[in-house]
Amino acid sequence: MRKTEKYARVIDFIPESSVNGPLLHLVGEDYFVLFNAEPTKKDYDIGERLYVGKGPRDGVGVIFGILKYSDLTGPGKSILPDVLRQIILDKEEFYVNFFNYAPAITNRMHSLELLPGIGKKHRDKILEERAKEKFKSFKDIEKRTKIHDPVGLIVERIILEMRGHDRHRLFYGKNKFYTPETLEKLKKLVR
Repeated sequence: MRKTEKYARVIDFIPESSVNGPLLHLVGEDYFVLFNAEPTKKDYDIGERLYVGKGPRDGVGVIFGILKYSDLTGPGKSILPDVLRQIILDKEEFYVNFFNYAPAITNRMHSLELLPGIGKKHRDKILEERAKEKFKSFKDIEKRTKIHDPVGLIVERIILEMRGHDRHRLFYGKNKFYTPETLEKLKKLVR
């Protein structure tokens, strides 16, 4: 099965670029891949959801290629966290389940500790609380673990992975660890 993005969100619309004319900078919803594409209309809203899969597309023409985080414009970099936050909130159940089923990576490190701000103390609290009852929402995680803004922790982690700051890929790219398929395997292991 070939892994491709089906939907993406607009993070920047550049009406005139020096190379290709107008450009869209997009972030995919499944793998958070950054790419640029040809716009087919005159105006876009930041965060606008566009179909980028196979077949007819509305709002997106040719997809030119994958971008590095460093290729984004200043405005694109500044808006990216808000767009990532919206994607994560739209898929809240899936990302809450990361906290419910995240496994240890080694005997000395847990995948929860890869989230910025999660050390052993917070890791232990998450593990303790999820053993009592699975988390139902991000608000539930905040209330029961006293971790402020778990969505923000995921957003920070995705950006770290985009920037290439860690060899472990939880959420970003086509070789990421956390996918719907791995979630199903993890659920079976934890039962």
